[in-house]
Amino acid sequence: MALDNNRIYKRGDIVQARFDPTEGSEQSGVRPAIVLSPDAFNRHSPLLVLASLTTKNLDRIYPFEVLVEPGAIVKRRSKILLMQLRGMSQSRVVTCYGQLPPETLLEVDAALKIAVGLEKI
Repeated sequence: MALDNNRIYKRGDIVQARFDPTEGSEQSGVRPAIVLSPDAFNRHSPLLVLASLTTKNLDRIYPFEVLVEPGAIVKRRSKILLMQLRGMSQSRVVTCYGQLPPETLLEVDAALKIAVGLEKI
């Protein structure tokens, strides 16, 4: 399903994806994103659920965002924008950088619950 050497993406993978076309305040361009859809879904669907990352406005991290420090997966300090969720075709993925550490994925899960209203701030 995926173009990156027929890779099957896993929840927690950081990928580079093509977000255009967009409208309004949606994240645009080719940018890093985290795969949020479950592994079983990713194996059997041509779609992925992604949340984009940004390197801007890092002075404030909201409860629905997760800070990611530079390292093996991301080269620059970034934050995951759990309010910028998007379902998109796996064919929009350019490459996969690797998997977030489990402890960061736990932070993502908590922020995602806040972003979609399953948990109060």
